[in-house]
Amino acid sequence: MATDSHPLPTEDEVLTYFDRCSNWGRWGPGDSAGTINLITPEKREEAARLVTSGRAVSLARQWNTVGGPG
Repeated sequence: MATDSHPLPTEDEVLTYFDRCSNWGRWGPGDSAGTINLITPEKREEAARLVTSGRAVSLARQWNTVGGPG
């Protein structure tokens, strides 16, 4: 919701976000993994130490497999 003190950005401003916030080239010209490069072996070990139970939680979402109306 835009207000006088926080107006909505213009279309041109929004389009500049793509270049300004882009990670292309961050890990070199030949990289195709992207941000997953941040998940290092050390980070996986750190995350594993946070586990306090063996409970599994599904992150799946229901998917509508019925085509169109009717």
